[in-house]
Amino acid sequence: MKKFLLTLLIFCSHLTKADFWTQMATFPGIGTVAPFSFVIGNLGYLGCGSNTKEFWEYDPVTNVWTQKANFGGIPRQYALGFSILNKGYAGTGRDGGVALSDFWEYDPSANVWTQKTDFPFLREGGISFSYGTKGYMGTGHDTPGNNITYADLWEYDPVNDTWTQKADFPLGPRVWAVGLTIDNKCYLACGCDGISVFYHDFWEYDPLTNVWTAKASFPGTDLYDAAAFSICGKGFMGTGETNAGNTNAFWQYDPVLDQWLQKTSLPGLPREETGFFSIGSKGYIGLGAGGGGIFDFWEYTPDNICSVVAGFTAPHHICPGTCTDFTNLSQNGTSYLWTFAGANPGTSTDANPTTICYNTPGNYSVSLIATNAGGSDTLTLNNYITVYPYPAPQGIAQSGDTLFANAGAISYQWYHGGILIPGATDYFYVATESGDYNIVATDANGCEVEAAIFDVIASLTPAFSEGEEVTVYPNPVIDFLTIVNTAYNSATKIDISIYNITGQNVLSVQSIVENQHADLKVDGSTLNPGIYFLQLRADEKIFRIKFIKK
Repeated sequence: MKKFLLTLLIFCSHLTKADFWTQMATFPGIGTVAPFSFVIGNLGYLGCGSNTKEFWEYDPVTNVWTQKANFGGIPRQYALGFSILNKGYAGTGRDGGVALSDFWEYDPSANVWTQKTDFPFLREGGISFSYGTKGYMGTGHDTPGNNITYADLWEYDPVNDTWTQKADFPLGPRVWAVGLTIDNKCYLACGCDGISVFYHDFWEYDPLTNVWTAKASFPGTDLYDAAAFSICGKGFMGTGETNAGNTNAFWQYDPVLDQWLQKTSLPGLPREETGFFSIGSKGYIGLGAGGGGIFDFWEYTPDNICSVVAGFTAPHHICPGTCTDFTNLSQNGTSYLWTFAGANPGTSTDANPTTICYNTPGNYSVSLIATNAGGSDTLTLNNYITVYPYPAPQGIAQSGDTLFANAGAISYQWYHGGILIPGATDYFYVATESGDYNIVATDANGCEVEAAIFDVIASLTPAFSEGEEVTVYPNPVIDFLTIVNTAYNSATKIDISIYNITGQNVLSVQSIVENQHADLKVDGSTLNPGIYFLQLRADEKIFRIKFIKK
Protein backbone atom coordinates (compact mmCIF):
# COMPACT_ATOMS: atom_id res chain seq x y z
CA MET A 1 0.00 0.00 0.00
CA LYS A 2 2.82 2.41 0.81
CA LYS A 3 4.45 1.64 -2.52
CA PHE A 4 1.18 2.46 -4.35
CA LEU A 5 0.84 5.82 -2.56
CA LEU A 6 4.40 6.75 -3.46
CA THR A 7 3.74 5.98 -7.11
CA LEU A 8 0.57 8.08 -7.03
CA LEU A 9 2.39 11.00 -5.46
CA ILE A 10 5.09 10.87 -8.12
CA PHE A 11 2.44 10.78 -10.85
CA CYS A 12 0.55 13.77 -9.40
CA SER A 13 3.78 15.70 -9.02
CA HIS A 14 4.40 15.28 -12.75
CA LEU A 15 0.89 16.53 -13.55
CA THR A 16 1.32 19.69 -11.49
CA LYS A 17 4.82 20.48 -12.71
CA ALA A 18 5.10 24.00 -14.11
CA ASP A 19 7.62 26.38 -15.68
CA PHE A 20 8.91 23.79 -18.12
CA TRP A 21 9.43 23.28 -21.84
CA THR A 22 8.22 20.37 -23.98
CA GLN A 23 9.67 19.68 -27.39
CA MET A 24 6.95 19.48 -30.05
CA ALA A 25 6.83 18.37 -33.68
CA THR A 26 9.78 19.67 -35.70
CA PHE A 27 8.89 22.47 -38.10
CA PRO A 28 8.68 20.91 -41.60
CA GLY A 29 9.11 24.10 -43.66
CA ILE A 30 12.17 25.97 -44.86
CA GLY A 31 11.48 29.48 -43.52
CA THR A 32 13.15 29.17 -40.14
CA VAL A 33 14.83 32.58 -39.82
CA ALA A 34 12.77 35.70 -38.99
CA PRO A 35 9.26 34.47 -39.92
CA PHE A 36 6.10 36.38 -39.06
CA SER A 37 3.55 34.77 -36.75
CA PHE A 38 0.01 35.17 -35.43
CA VAL A 39 -2.80 33.12 -33.82
CA ILE A 40 -6.36 32.67 -35.11
CA GLY A 41 -8.65 30.84 -32.70
CA ASN A 42 -6.74 27.87 -31.32
CA LEU A 43 -4.28 27.59 -34.19
CA GLY A 44 -0.86 29.16 -34.62
CA TYR A 45 0.57 30.36 -37.93
CA LEU A 46 4.13 30.98 -39.17
CA GLY A 47 5.01 32.41 -42.56
CA CYS A 48 7.87 33.48 -44.78
CA GLY A 49 11.31 33.76 -43.17
CA SER A 50 14.52 32.71 -44.92
CA ASN A 51 13.18 34.46 -48.04
CA THR A 52 10.36 32.01 -48.74
CA LYS A 53 6.60 32.38 -49.25
CA GLU A 54 5.71 29.23 -47.33
CA PHE A 55 2.93 29.54 -44.75
CA TRP A 56 2.21 26.92 -42.07
CA GLU A 57 -0.53 26.20 -39.53
CA TYR A 58 0.19 24.56 -36.17
CA ASP A 59 -2.48 22.70 -34.15
CA PRO A 60 -1.35 22.35 -30.51
CA VAL A 61 -3.99 19.71 -29.77
CA THR A 62 -2.78 17.29 -32.44
CA ASN A 63 0.82 18.63 -32.53
CA VAL A 64 0.60 18.69 -36.34
CA TRP A 65 1.96 21.20 -38.86
CA THR A 66 -0.11 21.74 -42.03
CA GLN A 67 1.08 23.74 -45.01
CA LYS A 68 -1.44 26.37 -46.17
CA ALA A 69 -1.67 28.71 -49.16
CA ASN A 70 1.60 30.55 -49.76
CA PHE A 71 1.84 34.13 -48.51
CA GLY A 72 0.40 36.49 -51.12
CA GLY A 73 3.42 38.76 -51.56
CA ILE A 74 6.97 38.07 -52.63
CA PRO A 75 9.34 36.04 -50.39
CA ARG A 76 10.77 37.93 -47.41
CA GLN A 77 12.21 37.92 -43.91
CA TYR A 78 11.45 40.14 -40.89
CA ALA A 79 7.80 40.68 -41.86
CA LEU A 80 5.38 41.68 -39.09
CA GLY A 81 2.13 39.90 -38.27
CA PHE A 82 -0.89 40.09 -35.99
CA SER A 83 -4.45 38.77 -35.90
CA ILE A 84 -7.82 40.47 -35.48
CA LEU A 85 -10.83 38.26 -34.72
CA ASN A 86 -10.98 35.59 -37.46
CA LYS A 87 -8.34 37.00 -39.81
CA GLY A 88 -4.55 37.19 -39.86
CA TYR A 89 -2.49 40.09 -41.19
CA ALA A 90 1.13 40.29 -42.30
CA GLY A 91 3.38 42.56 -44.30
CA THR A 92 6.49 44.74 -44.58
CA GLY A 93 9.84 42.99 -44.04
CA ARG A 94 12.83 42.65 -46.34
CA ASP A 95 13.41 40.91 -49.67
CA GLY A 96 17.16 40.42 -49.71
CA GLY A 97 18.46 43.92 -49.00
CA VAL A 98 15.29 45.87 -49.92
CA ALA A 99 12.61 46.88 -47.39
CA LEU A 100 8.93 46.33 -48.29
CA SER A 101 5.62 47.99 -47.42
CA ASP A 102 2.93 45.68 -48.85
CA PHE A 103 0.32 44.33 -46.44
CA TRP A 104 -1.93 41.25 -46.68
CA GLU A 105 -4.96 39.64 -45.01
CA TYR A 106 -5.32 35.88 -44.51
CA ASP A 107 -8.76 34.24 -44.30
CA PRO A 108 -8.36 30.76 -42.77
CA SER A 109 -11.88 29.66 -43.74
CA ALA A 110 -11.08 30.16 -47.44
CA ASN A 111 -7.30 29.66 -47.13
CA VAL A 112 -6.84 32.82 -49.19
CA TRP A 113 -4.53 35.85 -48.98
CA THR A 114 -5.88 39.26 -50.08
CA GLN A 115 -3.74 42.36 -50.53
CA LYS A 116 -4.80 45.35 -48.44
CA THR A 117 -3.64 48.97 -48.18
CA ASP A 118 0.15 49.20 -47.93
CA PHE A 119 1.83 50.18 -44.69
CA PRO A 120 2.62 53.91 -45.10
CA PHE A 121 6.42 53.45 -45.37
CA LEU A 122 9.01 50.87 -46.34
CA ARG A 123 9.79 48.99 -43.17
CA GLU A 124 11.67 46.13 -41.56
CA GLY A 125 12.76 45.38 -38.00
CA GLY A 126 9.67 46.94 -36.43
CA ILE A 127 7.16 45.85 -33.78
CA SER A 128 3.59 44.64 -34.09
CA PHE A 129 0.74 43.82 -31.72
CA SER A 130 -3.06 43.87 -31.75
CA TYR A 131 -5.74 45.01 -29.33
CA GLY A 132 -9.47 44.46 -29.77
CA THR A 133 -10.46 45.10 -33.38
CA LYS A 134 -7.31 47.04 -34.34
CA GLY A 135 -3.74 46.10 -35.22
CA TYR A 136 -0.57 48.13 -34.65
CA MET A 137 2.80 48.30 -36.42
CA GLY A 138 5.69 50.70 -36.12
CA THR A 139 9.32 51.55 -35.32
CA GLY A 140 12.02 49.74 -37.33
CA HIS A 141 13.97 51.11 -40.28
CA ASP A 142 14.03 51.51 -44.03
CA THR A 143 16.22 49.49 -46.38
CA PRO A 144 19.53 48.84 -44.54
CA GLY A 145 22.16 51.36 -45.55
CA ASN A 146 19.68 54.23 -45.88
CA ASN A 147 20.07 54.99 -42.15
CA ILE A 148 16.39 55.96 -41.89
CA THR A 149 15.12 54.72 -38.53
CA TYR A 150 11.60 55.28 -37.15
CA ALA A 151 9.86 55.87 -33.83
CA ASP A 152 6.36 55.93 -35.33
CA LEU A 153 3.33 53.77 -34.48
CA TRP A 154 0.40 53.14 -36.83
CA GLU A 155 -3.05 51.70 -36.14
CA TYR A 156 -4.72 49.47 -38.74
CA ASP A 157 -8.52 49.36 -39.07
CA PRO A 158 -9.53 46.20 -41.00
CA VAL A 159 -13.11 47.41 -41.53
CA ASN A 160 -12.06 50.52 -43.46
CA ASP A 161 -8.65 49.13 -44.56
CA THR A 162 -6.94 52.31 -43.31
CA TRP A 163 -3.81 53.25 -41.34
CA THR A 164 -3.87 56.02 -38.71
CA GLN A 165 -0.71 57.40 -37.12
CA LYS A 166 -0.61 57.24 -33.32
CA ALA A 167 1.80 58.64 -30.69
CA ASP A 168 5.48 58.08 -31.51
CA PHE A 169 7.60 55.93 -29.22
CA PRO A 170 8.94 58.55 -26.73
CA LEU A 171 12.64 57.58 -26.79
CA GLY A 172 12.99 58.04 -30.52
CA PRO A 173 13.85 55.61 -33.31
CA ARG A 174 14.08 51.94 -32.35
CA VAL A 175 14.98 48.83 -34.39
CA TRP A 176 14.65 45.09 -33.63
CA ALA A 177 12.49 45.67 -30.54
CA VAL A 178 9.68 43.21 -29.81
CA GLY A 179 6.00 43.94 -29.23
CA LEU A 180 3.32 42.06 -27.28
CA THR A 181 -0.13 42.52 -25.76
CA ILE A 182 -1.01 41.70 -22.15
CA ASP A 183 -4.73 41.96 -21.50
CA ASN A 184 -5.71 45.54 -22.40
CA LYS A 185 -2.22 47.05 -22.75
CA CYS A 186 0.52 46.72 -25.36
CA TYR A 187 4.27 46.73 -24.84
CA LEU A 188 7.60 47.45 -26.55
CA ALA A 189 10.74 45.80 -25.21
CA CYS A 190 14.46 46.30 -25.79
CA GLY A 191 15.94 46.71 -29.31
CA CYS A 192 18.63 49.04 -30.61
CA ASP A 193 19.05 52.40 -32.34
CA GLY A 194 20.00 50.74 -35.62
CA ILE A 195 23.70 51.57 -35.30
CA SER A 196 25.49 50.75 -32.04
CA VAL A 197 23.33 51.51 -28.99
CA PHE A 198 21.39 48.60 -27.47
CA TYR A 199 18.57 48.78 -24.91
CA HIS A 200 16.91 46.76 -22.16
CA ASP A 201 14.04 49.17 -21.39
CA PHE A 202 10.35 48.21 -21.35
CA TRP A 203 7.43 50.48 -22.29
CA GLU A 204 3.66 50.19 -22.01
CA TYR A 205 1.32 51.59 -24.68
CA ASP A 206 -2.37 52.18 -23.89
CA PRO A 207 -4.44 52.00 -27.14
CA LEU A 208 -7.37 53.76 -25.47
CA THR A 209 -5.46 56.85 -24.34
CA ASN A 210 -2.68 56.72 -26.98
CA VAL A 211 -0.06 57.18 -24.22
CA TRP A 212 3.34 55.51 -23.71
CA THR A 213 4.55 54.84 -20.11
CA ALA A 214 7.95 53.56 -19.01
CA LYS A 215 7.81 50.38 -16.93
CA ALA A 216 10.39 48.32 -15.04
CA SER A 217 13.35 47.67 -17.34
CA PHE A 218 14.09 44.19 -18.58
CA PRO A 219 16.56 42.81 -15.99
CA GLY A 220 18.65 40.84 -18.45
CA THR A 221 21.34 42.29 -20.63
CA ASP A 222 20.64 44.56 -23.60
CA LEU A 223 18.62 42.49 -26.05
CA TYR A 224 17.21 42.57 -29.57
CA ASP A 225 15.49 40.15 -31.98
CA ALA A 226 13.79 38.49 -28.98
CA ALA A 227 10.56 36.46 -28.77
CA ALA A 228 7.60 37.54 -26.63
CA PHE A 229 4.01 36.48 -25.87
CA SER A 230 1.47 36.66 -23.03
CA ILE A 231 -0.24 33.96 -20.96
CA CYS A 232 -2.86 34.51 -18.26
CA GLY A 233 -2.23 38.21 -17.77
CA LYS A 234 1.55 37.93 -17.70
CA GLY A 235 4.17 38.64 -20.34
CA PHE A 236 7.02 36.32 -21.30
CA MET A 237 10.15 37.24 -23.21
CA GLY A 238 13.37 35.52 -24.09
CA THR A 239 15.91 34.31 -26.63
CA GLY A 240 17.38 36.97 -28.93
CA GLU A 241 20.83 38.48 -29.40
CA THR A 242 22.94 40.28 -26.79
CA ASN A 243 26.34 41.98 -26.97
CA ALA A 244 27.81 38.63 -25.98
CA GLY A 245 25.92 36.62 -28.63
CA ASN A 246 22.67 34.68 -28.78
CA THR A 247 20.82 33.68 -25.61
CA ASN A 248 18.15 31.23 -24.44
CA ALA A 249 17.32 33.09 -21.22
CA PHE A 250 13.60 33.47 -20.53
CA TRP A 251 11.75 35.93 -18.29
CA GLN A 252 8.24 36.62 -16.99
CA TYR A 253 6.74 40.11 -16.54
CA ASP A 254 3.89 40.81 -14.09
CA PRO A 255 2.11 44.04 -15.14
CA VAL A 256 0.26 44.32 -11.82
CA LEU A 257 3.47 44.29 -9.77
CA ASP A 258 5.59 45.79 -12.58
CA GLN A 259 8.18 43.11 -11.86
CA TRP A 260 10.32 40.67 -13.83
CA LEU A 261 11.12 37.11 -12.78
CA GLN A 262 13.58 34.81 -14.52
CA LYS A 263 12.12 31.46 -15.64
CA THR A 264 13.46 28.22 -17.10
CA SER A 265 15.54 28.90 -20.20
CA LEU A 266 14.47 27.60 -23.58
CA PRO A 267 16.21 24.26 -24.28
CA GLY A 268 18.23 23.68 -27.40
CA LEU A 269 20.54 26.10 -29.15
CA PRO A 270 20.74 29.78 -28.19
CA ARG A 271 18.94 31.69 -30.93
CA GLU A 272 17.49 34.91 -32.34
CA GLU A 273 14.87 35.76 -35.03
CA THR A 274 12.51 32.99 -33.90
CA GLY A 275 8.86 32.23 -34.53
CA PHE A 276 6.64 32.62 -31.46
CA PHE A 277 3.04 32.89 -30.22
CA SER A 278 0.79 31.76 -27.34
CA ILE A 279 -2.42 29.75 -27.46
CA GLY A 280 -4.58 29.51 -24.34
CA SER A 281 -2.38 28.68 -21.34
CA LYS A 282 0.70 27.64 -23.35
CA GLY A 283 3.45 29.54 -25.15
CA TYR A 284 5.43 28.44 -28.19
CA ILE A 285 8.91 29.35 -29.46
CA GLY A 286 10.95 27.70 -32.17
CA LEU A 287 13.01 27.99 -35.32
CA GLY A 288 15.39 30.98 -35.53
CA ALA A 289 19.02 31.68 -36.34
CA GLY A 290 21.97 30.41 -34.35
CA GLY A 291 24.78 28.99 -36.40
CA GLY A 292 22.38 28.17 -39.22
CA GLY A 293 18.65 27.52 -39.50
CA ILE A 294 17.00 25.89 -36.46
CA PHE A 295 13.92 23.70 -36.95
CA ASP A 296 12.97 22.61 -33.42
CA PHE A 297 9.75 23.86 -31.79
CA TRP A 298 8.97 24.10 -28.07
CA GLU A 299 5.87 24.46 -25.86
CA TYR A 300 6.10 26.40 -22.58
CA THR A 301 3.91 25.62 -19.55
CA PRO A 302 3.89 28.49 -17.02
CA ASP A 303 3.69 28.26 -13.23
CA ASN A 304 -0.09 28.41 -13.06
CA ILE A 305 -2.92 27.28 -15.29
CA CYS A 306 -5.15 30.19 -16.24
CA SER A 307 -8.76 30.28 -15.16
CA VAL A 308 -10.99 30.02 -18.20
CA VAL A 309 -13.81 32.54 -18.72
CA ALA A 310 -16.40 31.95 -21.44
CA GLY A 311 -17.65 34.85 -23.53
CA PHE A 312 -18.96 35.59 -27.01
CA THR A 313 -20.78 38.07 -29.19
CA ALA A 314 -22.73 37.96 -32.46
CA PRO A 315 -25.21 40.00 -34.51
CA HIS A 316 -28.29 38.74 -32.67
CA HIS A 317 -31.21 40.33 -34.52
CA ILE A 318 -31.54 38.61 -37.89
CA CYS A 319 -34.08 37.81 -40.58
CA PRO A 320 -35.55 34.33 -41.02
CA GLY A 321 -33.61 32.15 -43.40
CA THR A 322 -30.31 33.98 -42.79
CA CYS A 323 -27.07 33.05 -41.03
CA THR A 324 -24.83 34.73 -38.47
CA ASP A 325 -21.24 34.37 -37.23
CA PHE A 326 -20.11 34.16 -33.60
CA THR A 327 -16.99 35.82 -32.19
CA ASN A 328 -15.38 34.04 -29.26
CA LEU A 329 -14.45 36.44 -26.44
CA SER A 330 -13.42 33.71 -24.00
CA GLN A 331 -10.24 34.09 -21.99
CA ASN A 332 -7.68 31.29 -21.70
CA GLY A 333 -9.77 28.60 -23.36
CA THR A 334 -8.22 25.84 -25.44
CA SER A 335 -11.36 24.03 -26.63
CA TYR A 336 -14.99 25.03 -27.05
CA LEU A 337 -18.46 23.49 -27.32
CA TRP A 338 -21.28 25.66 -28.66
CA THR A 339 -25.01 24.90 -28.58
CA PHE A 340 -27.34 26.90 -30.84
CA ALA A 341 -31.02 26.30 -30.06
CA GLY A 342 -33.21 26.42 -33.17
CA ALA A 343 -30.26 26.73 -35.57
CA ASN A 344 -28.58 24.66 -38.24
CA PRO A 345 -26.04 23.42 -37.28
CA GLY A 346 -27.15 23.10 -33.68
CA THR A 347 -23.64 22.60 -32.24
CA SER A 348 -20.04 23.50 -33.06
CA THR A 349 -16.54 22.98 -31.66
CA ASP A 350 -14.98 25.80 -33.69
CA ALA A 351 -13.40 28.66 -31.78
CA ASN A 352 -15.39 31.17 -33.85
CA PRO A 353 -18.34 29.42 -35.53
CA THR A 354 -19.54 30.85 -38.83
CA THR A 355 -22.69 30.41 -40.95
CA ILE A 356 -25.04 29.47 -38.11
CA CYS A 357 -28.45 29.62 -39.81
CA TYR A 358 -31.90 30.34 -38.36
CA ASN A 359 -34.98 29.66 -40.49
CA THR A 360 -37.92 30.16 -38.10
CA PRO A 361 -38.97 33.40 -36.36
CA GLY A 362 -38.56 33.40 -32.59
CA ASN A 363 -36.12 33.91 -29.73
CA TYR A 364 -33.31 31.40 -29.22
CA SER A 365 -30.66 30.71 -26.58
CA VAL A 366 -26.94 30.21 -27.16
CA SER A 367 -24.57 28.32 -24.85
CA LEU A 368 -20.75 28.15 -24.87
CA ILE A 369 -18.58 25.84 -22.77
CA ALA A 370 -14.95 27.01 -22.79
CA THR A 371 -12.35 24.55 -21.46
CA ASN A 372 -8.64 24.39 -20.66
CA ALA A 373 -6.43 22.05 -18.66
CA GLY A 374 -7.59 23.65 -15.42
CA GLY A 375 -11.34 23.33 -15.93
CA SER A 376 -14.23 24.86 -17.85
CA ASP A 377 -16.68 27.74 -17.77
CA THR A 378 -20.18 27.84 -19.23
CA LEU A 379 -22.01 30.90 -20.52
CA THR A 380 -25.66 30.62 -21.57
CA LEU A 381 -27.51 33.65 -22.90
CA ASN A 382 -31.24 33.02 -23.05
CA ASN A 383 -33.19 34.54 -25.96
CA TYR A 384 -29.91 35.88 -27.33
CA ILE A 385 -30.85 35.41 -30.98
CA THR A 386 -34.00 37.16 -32.17
CA VAL A 387 -35.24 36.03 -35.56
CA TYR A 388 -37.65 38.60 -36.94
CA PRO A 389 -41.11 37.62 -38.26
CA TYR A 390 -41.41 36.73 -41.91
CA PRO A 391 -41.78 39.86 -44.06
CA ALA A 392 -45.15 40.42 -45.73
CA PRO A 393 -45.45 38.29 -48.89
CA GLN A 394 -44.90 39.95 -52.22
CA GLY A 395 -46.47 39.57 -55.64
CA ILE A 396 -46.46 41.39 -58.95
CA ALA A 397 -49.60 42.33 -60.88
CA GLN A 398 -49.53 43.71 -64.41
CA SER A 399 -51.83 46.36 -65.82
CA GLY A 400 -50.90 47.19 -69.40
CA ASP A 401 -47.17 47.76 -69.30
CA THR A 402 -47.19 48.82 -65.63
CA LEU A 403 -46.05 46.33 -62.98
CA PHE A 404 -47.37 46.68 -59.43
CA ALA A 405 -45.85 45.08 -56.33
CA ASN A 406 -47.67 44.90 -53.00
CA ALA A 407 -47.41 48.25 -51.27
CA GLY A 408 -46.43 48.70 -47.63
CA ALA A 409 -42.74 47.80 -47.62
CA ILE A 410 -40.06 50.28 -46.59
CA SER A 411 -38.10 50.05 -49.83
CA TYR A 412 -38.21 48.38 -53.23
CA GLN A 413 -35.78 47.50 -55.98
CA TRP A 414 -36.77 46.27 -59.44
CA TYR A 415 -34.65 43.99 -61.64
CA HIS A 416 -34.93 43.10 -65.32
CA GLY A 417 -33.45 39.79 -66.37
CA GLY A 418 -31.67 39.64 -63.00
CA ILE A 419 -29.98 43.04 -63.55
CA LEU A 420 -30.70 45.89 -61.15
CA ILE A 421 -32.66 48.75 -62.73
CA PRO A 422 -31.15 52.04 -61.45
CA GLY A 423 -33.75 54.34 -59.88
CA ALA A 424 -36.53 51.75 -60.02
CA THR A 425 -37.30 51.91 -56.30
CA ASP A 426 -41.07 52.43 -56.15
CA TYR A 427 -43.71 49.73 -55.69
CA PHE A 428 -44.67 50.12 -59.38
CA TYR A 429 -42.61 50.11 -62.53
CA VAL A 430 -43.42 50.84 -66.18
CA ALA A 431 -41.87 48.07 -68.23
CA THR A 432 -39.90 49.61 -71.09
CA GLU A 433 -38.45 46.28 -72.22
CA SER A 434 -40.01 42.87 -72.59
CA GLY A 435 -38.68 40.02 -70.49
CA ASP A 436 -38.62 38.71 -66.93
CA TYR A 437 -38.88 41.08 -63.95
CA ASN A 438 -38.45 40.65 -60.22
CA ILE A 439 -38.63 42.92 -57.22
CA VAL A 440 -36.95 42.80 -53.81
CA ALA A 441 -38.96 44.50 -51.05
CA THR A 442 -37.48 45.33 -47.62
CA ASP A 443 -39.56 45.65 -44.45
CA ALA A 444 -38.97 47.76 -41.32
CA ASN A 445 -36.68 45.07 -39.84
CA GLY A 446 -34.44 45.09 -42.89
CA CYS A 447 -35.73 41.69 -44.01
CA GLU A 448 -36.16 41.10 -47.72
CA VAL A 449 -38.75 39.22 -49.75
CA GLU A 450 -38.77 38.72 -53.49
CA ALA A 451 -41.40 38.25 -56.21
CA ALA A 452 -41.05 37.66 -59.95
CA ILE A 453 -43.11 37.89 -63.11
CA PHE A 454 -42.14 36.31 -66.41
CA ASP A 455 -42.57 37.03 -70.10
CA VAL A 456 -43.73 40.63 -69.72
CA ILE A 457 -44.56 42.27 -73.07
CA ALA A 458 -43.54 45.93 -72.95
CA SER A 459 -45.77 48.56 -74.59
CA LEU A 460 -44.54 50.37 -77.67
CA THR A 461 -46.28 53.56 -76.54
CA PRO A 462 -43.70 56.35 -76.29
CA ALA A 463 -43.40 58.57 -73.23
CA PHE A 464 -43.37 62.34 -73.41
CA SER A 465 -40.36 63.98 -74.97
CA GLU A 466 -38.40 66.82 -73.39
CA GLY A 467 -40.43 70.05 -73.28
CA GLU A 468 -43.80 68.29 -73.12
CA GLU A 469 -45.21 68.61 -69.64
CA VAL A 470 -48.18 67.34 -67.67
CA THR A 471 -48.52 68.16 -64.00
CA VAL A 472 -51.24 67.43 -61.46
CA TYR A 473 -52.39 69.17 -58.29
CA PRO A 474 -53.21 69.19 -55.45
CA ASN A 475 -51.28 66.21 -54.15
CA PRO A 476 -52.61 64.93 -51.76
CA VAL A 477 -56.07 65.15 -53.38
CA ILE A 478 -59.24 65.88 -51.41
CA ASP A 479 -61.97 66.02 -54.11
CA PHE A 480 -60.85 67.05 -57.61
CA LEU A 481 -57.53 66.31 -59.26
CA THR A 482 -56.52 69.06 -61.70
CA ILE A 483 -54.32 68.16 -64.67
CA VAL A 484 -52.25 70.98 -66.18
CA ASN A 485 -51.53 70.15 -69.82
CA THR A 486 -48.95 71.58 -72.22
CA ALA A 487 -48.33 68.37 -74.11
CA TYR A 488 -51.64 67.70 -75.86
CA ASN A 489 -53.05 69.79 -78.69
CA SER A 490 -56.64 71.01 -78.84
CA ALA A 491 -59.27 68.49 -79.83
CA THR A 492 -57.10 65.66 -78.57
CA LYS A 493 -59.01 62.83 -76.92
CA ILE A 494 -57.35 61.69 -73.70
CA ASP A 495 -57.96 58.41 -71.87
CA ILE A 496 -57.59 58.91 -68.13
CA SER A 497 -57.21 55.92 -65.81
CA ILE A 498 -56.62 55.65 -62.07
CA TYR A 499 -55.18 52.50 -60.45
CA ASN A 500 -54.95 51.55 -56.80
CA ILE A 501 -51.79 50.18 -55.19
CA THR A 502 -52.58 46.62 -56.27
CA GLY A 503 -52.83 47.67 -59.94
CA GLN A 504 -56.64 47.50 -60.07
CA ASN A 505 -58.29 50.05 -62.37
CA VAL A 506 -60.71 51.99 -60.12
CA LEU A 507 -61.64 54.87 -62.45
CA SER A 508 -61.59 55.45 -66.24
CA VAL A 509 -62.80 58.56 -68.08
CA GLN A 510 -62.30 60.24 -71.42
CA SER A 511 -61.82 63.94 -71.99
CA ILE A 512 -61.36 66.24 -74.99
CA VAL A 513 -58.66 68.92 -74.77
CA GLU A 514 -60.20 72.25 -75.71
CA ASN A 515 -56.83 73.95 -76.16
CA GLN A 516 -53.24 73.11 -75.42
CA HIS A 517 -53.23 74.96 -72.10
CA ALA A 518 -56.64 73.89 -70.84
CA ASP A 519 -56.80 72.18 -67.45
CA LEU A 520 -58.52 68.83 -67.05
CA LYS A 521 -60.39 67.92 -63.87
CA VAL A 522 -61.01 64.44 -62.53
CA ASP A 523 -63.49 63.82 -59.72
CA GLY A 524 -61.68 61.85 -57.05
CA SER A 525 -64.21 62.35 -54.28
CA THR A 526 -65.39 58.74 -54.47
CA LEU A 527 -61.90 57.32 -54.00
CA ASN A 528 -61.00 55.85 -50.63
CA PRO A 529 -57.98 57.37 -48.84
CA GLY A 530 -54.74 55.82 -50.02
CA ILE A 531 -52.09 55.80 -52.73
CA TYR A 532 -53.12 55.86 -56.40
CA PHE A 533 -51.56 55.94 -59.82
CA LEU A 534 -52.83 58.30 -62.56
CA GLN A 535 -52.32 57.39 -66.23
CA LEU A 536 -52.99 59.61 -69.26
CA ARG A 537 -52.83 58.09 -72.75
CA ALA A 538 -53.30 59.91 -76.07
CA ASP A 539 -51.54 60.55 -79.37
CA GLU A 540 -49.68 57.26 -78.84
CA LYS A 541 -48.04 58.80 -75.78
CA ILE A 542 -48.41 57.95 -72.14
CA PHE A 543 -47.96 59.80 -68.84
CA ARG A 544 -48.05 58.37 -65.29
CA ILE A 545 -47.81 59.91 -61.83
CA LYS A 546 -48.46 58.78 -58.27
CA PHE A 547 -50.79 60.75 -55.97
CA ILE A 548 -52.34 60.42 -52.55
CA LYS A 549 -56.06 60.68 -51.73
CA LYS A 550 -56.90 62.03 -48.30
